[in-house]
Amino acid sequence: MKLKSIFILSLSFMLYTSLQAKEGMWLPHLLAELNEEEMREMGLQLTAEDIYSINQSSLKDGIVSFGGFCTGEVISSKGLVLTNHHCGYRQIQSHSSVENDLLKNGFWAMSTNDELANPGLFVTFIKEIHDVTEEMLANLPADLSEVERERLISERAKNLVADRTHGNSYDGFVRSIYEGNEYLLFLTQRYSDIRLVGAPPSSIGKFGGDTDNWMWPRHTGDFAIFRIYADKNGDPAPYSEDNVPYEPEFHFKLNIGGVKDGDFTMVYGFPGRTEQYLSSWAVEELVETTNPHRIAIRDRKLDIINERMRSSDEIRIKYAGKQAGTANAWKKWQGENKGLYRLNAINKKQQLEADFLAWLDQHPTKKEKYGEVLPRLKKMQKDAAKANFVNIYINEAIYGSDIMKLSRSIKSILQSEGSHEEVADLKGRVNAYLPSYFKDYDTETDRQIFVALSKQYINNVPEEFLPTTFSQVKNSKKGVDAALHDLFDKSALADQEFLNRFTSSSTKDDLKRLKKDPILVLGDEIIRIYEREVSPKIQTFNQERSEAYRLWVAGLREMQTDKRFFPDANSTLRLTYGMVESSKPKDGVQYLTTTHLSGVMTKEDPTNDEFVVPKRLRELYEAKDFGPYGDDDLAVCFISSNHTTGGNSGSPVINAKGELIGTNFDRNWEGTMSDIMFDPDQCRNIAIDIRYTLFIVDKFAGASHLLDEMTIVTERP
Repeated sequence: MKLKSIFILSLSFMLYTSLQAKEGMWLPHLLAELNEEEMREMGLQLTAEDIYSINQSSLKDGIVSFGGFCTGEVISSKGLVLTNHHCGYRQIQSHSSVENDLLKNGFWAMSTNDELANPGLFVTFIKEIHDVTEEMLANLPADLSEVERERLISERAKNLVADRTHGNSYDGFVRSIYEGNEYLLFLTQRYSDIRLVGAPPSSIGKFGGDTDNWMWPRHTGDFAIFRIYADKNGDPAPYSEDNVPYEPEFHFKLNIGGVKDGDFTMVYGFPGRTEQYLSSWAVEELVETTNPHRIAIRDRKLDIINERMRSSDEIRIKYAGKQAGTANAWKKWQGENKGLYRLNAINKKQQLEADFLAWLDQHPTKKEKYGEVLPRLKKMQKDAAKANFVNIYINEAIYGSDIMKLSRSIKSILQSEGSHEEVADLKGRVNAYLPSYFKDYDTETDRQIFVALSKQYINNVPEEFLPTTFSQVKNSKKGVDAALHDLFDKSALADQEFLNRFTSSSTKDDLKRLKKDPILVLGDEIIRIYEREVSPKIQTFNQERSEAYRLWVAGLREMQTDKRFFPDANSTLRLTYGMVESSKPKDGVQYLTTTHLSGVMTKEDPTNDEFVVPKRLRELYEAKDFGPYGDDDLAVCFISSNHTTGGNSGSPVINAKGELIGTNFDRNWEGTMSDIMFDPDQCRNIAIDIRYTLFIVDKFAGASHLLDEMTIVTERP
């Protein structure tokens, strides 16, 4: 082979390896130190200072934590925030009724006067990030217990926040990274007047439903638009008619030039939780016990909810949010297990642990410090296994029914030992909660869920953890189903009129009835089992876990000095980077990177609620009336190789120039194990193309006035 050919092959290999999908959820204030050079090699045309800065406007000033559970991005000079339809789903649902079904029909405010307020919803900006490890860990006694260490850390964090926010309008919090080996202070600003501006009908925003959830190819227009309001000085303020649209420090330009394979991409947002450093024993428990049982419980719950939602529009609206929340994790856990088995994750973890032990043998001083960490991780997982198992069934089966959740609130009133005023306040808060609770409640649906999930608890949980009520049900001559139906029917907790009276002006007869209420009795028995048999073991496990994983991660970082470590996601601001990239999920199959409106029409099924296509959308497609957003066809979604997780829903997908090209809303099913183990060949994030978003706003909804606020560009990087 000629030298020139060898050089070209070598160069091609170098380019390929530099352009591969990149694992990691990186802290934006450390990009210059850890990532900027690699990102620029991959195509980034910005500096780290352009992405995160406290001295000038930067991309971070256009990112918000949306409600504390999703991400949003500011896309206009008047505070418009783009996020996912599923992130705003409960707000859309709260404004819906059978007569005015926003879930079904969509919503578009044609002026600011039409925008809908959402009590309780907020967005949070990150203003500054500071490393406060030294202040948090200074002079901690070596023999400090984990409980005392946690108390002292909490106290120091509180004092730090108070000190750094004194005299300004910021809030703040301290969060640990690397399992408590380091600490960061986040200074924030929260806005609580957030109004709904626009949302497509669910036939667009939720197109594909549960069938397509977590799947690729995808054709979902998963977006919604809100607006931030502030007082006349631009500062955070509670809802008021006097508030005005927020004028941001930065808003994203929207690039409708299109995406192509190999384009550099970033996802900037608030990923919720990853567990990259779990031990082999923890992963084994997850895939062999925890996930299978959680999936089985939700299987049954979803069967009931789906059947009941099909029975009437009223129930469909009431249970839309509950169904979506239940189904989302249910399907994710299935993909996660499949991916972890495919990657042979347990064996890979075991190999890492074996390498760690070999490293310790070569370094006696390290062995003295870290020699017991792996035996501790193994023992604590084994010791807590039974308690963790029962905890799954308490959370998923017992509190999978609304009536059991409500029992906790009612029980707190009955058991309150506070003053008359404190009890009255507690009653008032529960009373205020009841209208929204019953607005989304159906007695027969909840009865069926209660019976089915209680049976799963009875059939799967060891006898020693059965409450007395369930033992009686198990031995009832009526049979388990009939006995559980009786329990539900004899309870007053499904009676809204009775509960309203109790929480406002209860009588002695009301108190007497509640003290004997079978659901409250069952709830009390469950709480006693939890407090006596489950909680102490879980608390011990969590305390041991904190110290053991702190040592384990510290040891790994000392052993693997050539590796760039990123801290697990913990709902703090992170940036990931990769590229628009296809994948091969199995032999003989390759997924392309982009889907189109023609694919929506191919999937159309008027007999299936998940695949109904609105008449207006079909008309636009048949006329090829795509405006500036498409030619012969229109891009709908695309995939890229960014490392994402829950909480990244609604995050902006950003090109090399810092412009918005899409909104992240999901991962591919084959890549859902990325919370535990990332696979660059399989892990892909799914985004709605910004061209489809603007097409729906402009051509479908006729809300082109919103585009007047935006900065739209067409030139690709």
